[in-house]
Amino acid sequence: MKKTKFISFLILILIIGCKSQQGIDYSKQNRFEFDYFNTKDIFEIEILQFQRNTASCGTEGLPYALLIGKTKSESLPEKVTVLSYCDDRIFRVGDKLKIEPTENPTKKTTMNPIYFVKDSIINGEKMRWLLGSENKTIWGRPILKEKDCKLNNGKYKVIYDEQFSDYPKFEFEVNGIYLTEINSDSNRKFKIDSIGENNFRLKSMEKQTDSLTEFQKRLTSNGKPYYEITGCKKDTIEFIMRVNLHVISHSGKFVRID
Repeated sequence: MKKTKFISFLILILIIGCKSQQGIDYSKQNRFEFDYFNTKDIFEIEILQFQRNTASCGTEGLPYALLIGKTKSESLPEKVTVLSYCDDRIFRVGDKLKIEPTENPTKKTTMNPIYFVKDSIINGEKMRWLLGSENKTIWGRPILKEKDCKLNNGKYKVIYDEQFSDYPKFEFEVNGIYLTEINSDSNRKFKIDSIGENNFRLKSMEKQTDSLTEFQKRLTSNGKPYYEITGCKKDTIEFIMRVNLHVISHSGKFVRID
């Protein structure tokens, strides 16, 4: 009888040991790197979890927004992680988004991603976990569903996000493909050049650059700045001003006032 109890106890210890060993192996596989999958096709997800990117683009590493969602396609994993490079937009659990696959940015730079991590207790040990690494992962960018997010004819004012509240405020009027500053000393006129869906650049109708502020000259010297429309609702259009794909100058809203 005692011998039988002893054997049962040993078997129990072996079972617990095997489970613990499996847990350690799994944590090592998922803590430090993503398991990528490839597709060139746009696909849809419903967001289950979201982590917003708050890092400056191109200055501290490779920041990304983290979206975990379930897919509808039978050719894709049921649940995936999407890394949206240099994306500081806000998404919500339950949002249904189309994802356009993009190139892995680590292939063009020596900088590393700025990972989202959390501390977990695994088998009694405190370990750091790479959020999203439990799913198949892809670099991609959510496509806006609002096709009418554009500057229609009318007057607008610019309201900057809180971190850019010290930027100079101004108003402007849109008439077709032209934008004119109003309520300012110069009242400069620009042509609105579309450079893709939800992106546009303002081309000055004045050839002289002496009238540009030092801030504007600095932007121009770093690249060709452009606006990216990130969302819209009624008379409000949300935007990001990019110096280039990797560097954000500022962000805010265009609010229609007429």
